[in-house]
Amino acid sequence: MAALAASPCGPVVASPADPKLAAAYLEVGEAALAATDFETAAIALTRALSFDSSLASAAALRERACLSFSERWRAARAAEAQLRSLEQGGAAFGAPLSALLRQASRGGRLIARASLFGGVDSNPALAPPALAVANGLVGFTALLQFSPLGAVSPYARLAAGGREYPGLPHLRTFTGAGTLGFQLGRGGDRVAVDYSLDGVLFGADPYAVTHGPRLEGSLQLGPVLLFAEWMLRFEKFLPADAAVFSGIRQDAALGASTVLPAGFSLEAAWSLTRDEAQLPELALVDQGPRLTVGWARGRTRAMAGAALDWRSYDAFDADLGVQRADLRLRPSVRVEVDLTDWLSLYVAGDATFIWSNVEAVTAARVAATGGAQLWAGLW
Repeated sequence: MAALAASPCGPVVASPADPKLAAAYLEVGEAALAATDFETAAIALTRALSFDSSLASAAALRERACLSFSERWRAARAAEAQLRSLEQGGAAFGAPLSALLRQASRGGRLIARASLFGGVDSNPALAPPALAVANGLVGFTALLQFSPLGAVSPYARLAAGGREYPGLPHLRTFTGAGTLGFQLGRGGDRVAVDYSLDGVLFGADPYAVTHGPRLEGSLQLGPVLLFAEWMLRFEKFLPADAAVFSGIRQDAALGASTVLPAGFSLEAAWSLTRDEAQLPELALVDQGPRLTVGWARGRTRAMAGAALDWRSYDAFDADLGVQRADLRLRPSVRVEVDLTDWLSLYVAGDATFIWSNVEAVTAARVAATGGAQLWAGLW
């Protein structure tokens, strides 16, 4: 692929013909694909073709490995936000924490939250169906926010999260973020602006550094709460193979929520993402609706929702032979029970389904997790 010209997915450089070595590298590549280690697979299959360019099977597998490899880099920023995303394995890297903070805030100038979770994922690498390999997962999240003057004041926030798939160390993710901001208003009528610096480790190596502002606000109109969010991120991806994804990313959402009888609530929103990567064939627009139904009674809360996204790329990709377009569906469900005022248990499920005009990108995953979370409003 042109996007990875300096990587194992660049042009194949011929070596002296050696069918035995080619067969050996082909075997290694097939095994790596089965283990969803796409980088190793791409390297091995490229070597196989360098020793025997007539290996049609190696060429086909290499194309599949390279597509999954390049998609994996982008999926890491979609390895979900700073906290809740890491529990669900889902949305965009650096996504706002506003919804989580609304849930976790229990008063006080110092808010602390932490969770430990584990579960199983049917396809953690979002590989094509034929290459999907289920794996267990464990992880943690942590958040600390300080508002020295109370609700209407400056605030500082530190957040971190990690996700590990035993047996798949190349998919290990660690995210850390620091934020400074200011909030005006209380309850439903409020506005907040902040600036964050985020970093990600992917596998065992530094992967990305991003920074930028976020603006969030809401307005209460009778039983309906209107809300809007906008975030700008200057993204720098550090590995040479991922540097072409660096650029400017903007995320925005506009929606409304309301409380219904019998403890139910409803939230509907439209989300829009503009990702301006270095190469036009990697730059994209994501947009679509999301709908969430909640229920709460006593110490029990439940939530079910789904997001539908249409993704369109800016330019025709000569290597793929198409101008890529994807459709993604991401349903989720979560149930929480408070054992005490500061300790809760939860179980959750989420899924991702991707349909694309590039067959090798089409994928599906379903994950189930459970864990404990500790939160408190202090001082």
